[in-house]
Amino acid sequence: MDNKVTNLPEEVYVNIEYVLDRGENIQTQNIKSPYILKNIKIEDFILFSEEEAFIWVTLQKNPNIKDLVLEYYEVYNHLPWNLLNDVLNNWKTQNLILDLDKKIKVKVSDNLLVKLIHLSNKIFYIKILTNFINYLYRVLLKSFVKKNILIIIFIFGFIGNIYLSSQLLLNSKFIIFNEHSSLFIFICVVFLSFISILIHEIAHGIALNKFGIKVKLSGIKLYNFIPLFFVDVTESWLKTKSQRIIITSAGIFVNFCLAGISTILYLLVNENLTKSLLAYFAIINLTNFALNLVPFIQLDGYYLLIDLTNTTNIIDESKLILKKLVNKERLLKNEYRYIFFALMYYFFIIFFLILTLRLLFNNIKELNRLL
Repeated sequence: MDNKVTNLPEEVYVNIEYVLDRGENIQTQNIKSPYILKNIKIEDFILFSEEEAFIWVTLQKNPNIKDLVLEYYEVYNHLPWNLLNDVLNNWKTQNLILDLDKKIKVKVSDNLLVKLIHLSNKIFYIKILTNFINYLYRVLLKSFVKKNILIIIFIFGFIGNIYLSSQLLLNSKFIIFNEHSSLFIFICVVFLSFISILIHEIAHGIALNKFGIKVKLSGIKLYNFIPLFFVDVTESWLKTKSQRIIITSAGIFVNFCLAGISTILYLLVNENLTKSLLAYFAIINLTNFALNLVPFIQLDGYYLLIDLTNTTNIIDESKLILKKLVNKERLLKNEYRYIFFALMYYFFIIFFLILTLRLLFNNIKELNRLL
């Protein structure tokens, strides 16, 4: 296929004064059930097609145009060059997006795009999993996901996590696995990690169902060849801010509760293998809970912070404002909070790199000792 050459902006930031919603009560000749983009300051709205709504929601999460093209291709199975040009130009005239002056020349062939998707970030959609999540909520959990029950589960999880955290901080002998090989331990940890991630994603799907939206896509996605479960909750951006926060935090909540309940079960059983598996499962869920709270990587904590601060891409915005400070430009009053986030972001990156290098050095040192 011939290469497609298109001049597109490198990044696009949408205007946060506009909120996307379903226009179920609006009928037009061309669009049966359009989406509507409402201005939160004035009583005005703009009709959106399904494709335009997809582009808007995707840019809310990530302003990178190349990532948008990849996601669009996965869903609609064709490249959106002409549509993107038209849509972005229209949005620019309507003040829906910020400045588009910074352009890059994107030169991508259909074949190369498909190879990129398939090699490094291939998505395997699992219809059975999608149906299972919707079925699980409809048949089993619709009456179970109630506020009082969730509070009781949280209390048990909280008690268990207090004990788990104290044991980990005191470096006590929490896991008994001496009689098993390192390979067996590794297999168990990998398996339990996949189970933890799967339950985390199912929790997002159940929360989405709770607010009237069925899960449409789920499966396994390769993140740089690492397979992880995912549930598409893009439509949560059509819900209210409070509902969106609940959907985003559902996975974190489940990991927290699983860590605590696994710890309580650990204290109740005596058999060493079961005890150790529960201990590993508790630690894995506590790790997932903590990792997903970190706002400096694009996991649940990052999207929670976006909702709480009413921003669209706080990492990039913080970098730009920090650059303004370095260049001695005058800052607005509400921009100072971004300086703190930017400094913490770079501190986290440096800390993570040091920690990674230290672990790598210790592993090499241990390997040399064994050899």
